[in-house]
Amino acid sequence: MADDVSQRVLRLLGGRAAIVGLLAILVLYGFEAHGRGRVQSSPANLGDQSAYLGYARHLYESNYTVTEDRNRMPVYPFLLSLIYRPGMSEDEFLHAAQTFTVNLSVLLLVALFLIFRRFFPPLPALALLAATAFGVFIYRAGKAQAEVLFYFV
Repeated sequence: MADDVSQRVLRLLGGRAAIVGLLAILVLYGFEAHGRGRVQSSPANLGDQSAYLGYARHLYESNYTVTEDRNRMPVYPFLLSLIYRPGMSEDEFLHAAQTFTVNLSVLLLVALFLIFRRFFPPLPALALLAATAFGVFIYRAGKAQAEVLFYFV
């Protein structure tokens, strides 16, 4: 009887600790990724950022009927086209896209934690999430590129 009660308490505390740990990792990651974006803002011509921005702009302006001639991940430009507004300058759209990518990476990390949690206990799932967030995603989250979405898939 005492073992049953203690196991229930440990399970309850373990679940709450996992949620607190998840929130702590996500908040720290979000602050760091947004801070990197402000301090180390990358120009549109670095990587494929301008190509993804152009593709998103073409999608929006053609009412989603255009297809590009290059092999690019189509979901990411589609998502970027949802935040594009007519009259945005290149710099405004780049900043909005970079902010969107950081926020998207936070949502993808939550989804990854749910996937990890199905296969691992809470603490190893948190450790995998922290390693993924700060070892993989943080370096690509501040750029308007499809890598974060690709790495998730």
